[in-house]
Amino acid sequence: MTAPAGPRRSSPAEKGVLEQTAPSPWRVWVSTQRRIVSFHPEEGFRLLEFQSRELFLACLDRYTGERYRYM
Repeated sequence: MTAPAGPRRSSPAEKGVLEQTAPSPWRVWVSTQRRIVSFHPEEGFRLLEFQSRELFLACLDRYTGERYRYM
């Protein structure tokens, strides 16, 4: 017979995974109607989050090429 399972504690490796699910530091808010990219929350703008700096910069480059304004 096995002992009843108690509360499960996460291992240090699992804690690292949990920390990765925190909000990304690479975020922008976009209004495609007004063609504006914001680096802080704006009402009516859509939030875009990126998991890597490279994807974040590629997105900004794309919006720059499409002549979006930044605020």
